[in-house]
Amino acid sequence: MTIRKVEAEARPHLAVGSRDESREVWRFRHNEHGDVSVAVPCPVRANNADILAPLLLAGAGLALQPEFLVWRDLRDGKLEIALPGWSHREIALHLVTPPNVLRPARVSVLLDFLAHRFSKAPWVAGN
Repeated sequence: MTIRKVEAEARPHLAVGSRDESREVWRFRHNEHGDVSVAVPCPVRANNADILAPLLLAGAGLALQPEFLVWRDLRDGKLEIALPGWSHREIALHLVTPPNVLRPARVSVLLDFLAHRFSKAPWVAGN
C-alpha cells in the first residue's frame, strides 16, 4: 500500500459524525490493494461536513468529504486528494414516495429533475 504515510500522520484528522469518540475508523478501497480500515485520531469532530471546509482550506488536517462539497476547491487547486486511487464508500440519495402508481405530476417532475441533475453533476468525473 503506497500511502504518503508520514504526511498523513503529521496532520490531524477531521471527522464528520455525531459520536463522541477520539478515534474514527476510515474504510478505503483500492482496485489493486483491496479494502483497508484505518483507525485515525480525530481531535476535531463536526456533525456537518460543511463546517470542516474552512479548516481544510487552512491546511488544518485531513478529512473524508463528499465530492459534491469539495469539487470546486479540488478543481481550483485549493484542496488536493490525499490518497489518489483510493476511494471511500459512496453516499446514496434516496427519494421515498408512496407506492401509488398514480403519482402527482409535481413529484414526477421532481424525480425527473433530480435524475437528470445528478447524472450530469459537475463533480462526477467526465461531466
